[in-house]
Amino acid sequence: IGIGVSNIPALKFLADCGAVVTACDKRTEDKLDEAALEAIRKNCDFSHLGEDYLDHLDEADIIVKSPGINPAIKSFINDNTQNEVENLNQNKIIDEEKQTITSESDKTEKSTEIKLPENNPTIKLNETIPPKKKVVSSCTFSLLNPNTNKVILGKVRRYKYPTIIFYPNNKSEIQNLRFGQIFENCTLKQVVDNNELSSSHRCQIRGKTEDYIEFCLLR
Repeated sequence: IGIGVSNIPALKFLADCGAVVTACDKRTEDKLDEAALEAIRKNCDFSHLGEDYLDHLDEADIIVKSPGINPAIKSFINDNTQNEVENLNQNKIIDEEKQTITSESDKTEKSTEIKLPENNPTIKLNETIPPKKKVVSSCTFSLLNPNTNKVILGKVRRYKYPTIIFYPNNKSEIQNLRFGQIFENCTLKQVVDNNELSSSHRCQIRGKTEDYIEFCLLR
């Protein structure tokens, strides 16, 4: 968010790590400088420019914001936005092979004693222990192509319900698929803490390139 001096290198870094990168900036395309436009063209899969540039944050797994943007603004703390807000100064590397899932039920409370200067009583503060993280070591997706009656297999690069970014093992198998097409037999498999979890879905194509498909899981 904010395509300026600090975030232009971040776009290249994230793209080189294999992330699906979306650029967001309040300025419209005609007001961005050539360096910013070139960085977006070379490194980004999607872009949101203009006044509504913060309206799509719920689609992101990780947000890298420009230091000048206040993290307390409503778009970051909306109840429907379950994102990690990362400052560029925090050197965290995206690992496309691993994702983390947290559960509210994993949170526990503990008391911490703090001793104040002499002649003052000891007080206790409640401190929340960070939730236990469950590591997803692999995530795959398959669907039945109604045109050929063959199963298309591939890897999930990003999954945040209901959106899946799917990279097929064979790119030629998705050439004849079209935007808006609905598939009845889709299977999502995840290995969570060495346990394989499988679920079946109906899904619809929401976006498509030569390399990958963006699916929306239907209820």
